[in-house]
Amino acid sequence: MKNMKQMSSLAYHFGIKLRFYPSSKQKKIIKLNYDAQRFVYNSYAGRNRTNYHARRFLAVKQINAMPFAFLFLMIMKPSWQKQ
Repeated sequence: MKNMKQMSSLAYHFGIKLRFYPSSKQKKIIKLNYDAQRFVYNSYAGRNRTNYHARRFLAVKQINAMPFAFLFLMIMKPSWQKQ
């Protein structure tokens, strides 16, 4: 893949315009595939968003529950950082 040229470095670009006219059966299949893809994407995006907010909530609760411990950890440097 290192030998591949960027399209912008070429003097000209080739392209093909295609137009297709799907039948009603093919339209249903295309819509079904698109809807499935959108469902999978949205479910992963929602799961990641939920995880992000849950971690933030837990971190805030932990800091509020034991402020002295987190203050101590922030002051002390780990042994590999001392030097």
